[in-house]
Amino acid sequence: MKILEKVSFLFIFAIIFAGSWLSHNKTEIYSTWFAGPHGVLEWLTLAGILSAIIANFYRASILAPFRKTTFLVGLYVAAGIMTVFGALEGFRRWGIVDDFMPGWFVAFLFFLYLVVLPLCYLKFPKVKKRVDNWGIPLPRFYHVVFYLILIITHYSTNALDQRPEQLQFGASWLFFMIMMEPLNRVIFSRTTIER
Repeated sequence: MKILEKVSFLFIFAIIFAGSWLSHNKTEIYSTWFAGPHGVLEWLTLAGILSAIIANFYRASILAPFRKTTFLVGLYVAAGIMTVFGALEGFRRWGIVDDFMPGWFVAFLFFLYLVVLPLCYLKFPKVKKRVDNWGIPLPRFYHVVFYLILIITHYSTNALDQRPEQLQFGASWLFFMIMMEPLNRVIFSRTTIER
């Protein structure tokens, strides 16, 4: 794990554990300034989503001369999905729309992405080829551990309406961290490209 990753994980965990502590000891601060509407977690979550979108577009721009169309399409589709998710999340926070996906369904999708897809990638050459062709970044083992800690912290937080905000914050930054240092990092590196 690189030093920047270590610092990033420390920052994310500091925010999450601070939220858990506030939810038990400073409930009013937690439910207003920290996790309430337009609070710290809201803006940090949107910042994580925006970072992932920018990273996808940047990666597509620098790899465009060297990668196939499917690879670039995969990066643009990922950026598009994150843009839609970010917009819906922003609209939900501002009270324009209601929750658009049940929590259990989002958790199920994360399980498929964090556990099932990487295992299939390592075991089945056809899956590996398709994932690499479409430029899908896969999580490393420590990303999965990070998510498990997020889940534990989520349930240790005092049961308030804003409790899921911490999980969304952590998940948005986790996805960004996966994008930056994925299991299949070699396909995103310009140094491995034959010129």
